[in-house]
Amino acid sequence: MTIGQTLAVAAHLDGAYSSNLDVTGLAQKYGAVLSHVKVALDPKHLHATRIASGEANTLIGADLVVSSGNDVLGALTTNAGGVVNSILVPTSEFSRNPDWSIDKQELIQRIAKISSNKLLQIDATQIATRYCGDGIFANLLMLGLAWQRGEIPLSL
Repeated sequence: MTIGQTLAVAAHLDGAYSSNLDVTGLAQKYGAVLSHVKVALDPKHLHATRIASGEANTLIGADLVVSSGNDVLGALTTNAGGVVNSILVPTSEFSRNPDWSIDKQELIQRIAKISSNKLLQIDATQIATRYCGDGIFANLLMLGLAWQRGEIPLSL
């Protein structure tokens, strides 16, 4: 949600408009957290706040499990780009069933298959921890990477 609000303010500063819809499900504890962000130069181009199937041009995926889910992948255009954090964070299922496991490579392959390999997959949490002292900075690190790659239609 921090990324979504940062993009909304950046759009405003650029003289553009944004539509933001935050869907909160208490992160991996009991559901996904998603922000649907649309940016347009004319507010008439902002109709529905929810991003429809095949409409998202950019994914900034802070969580590998959520980013590889059907809802997220289904929203991406065929040539979508962006950045996905490749760290695997245990879900609530792990706390209920310690034998539960998830295949990280399968999740990464799901994303790569949909994105035509335009999505950069990095361990943003490790990089943020190493260079900023805390993994909390991973989200803004990924936003910066997406912007540097030309995936964010806003100025610096």
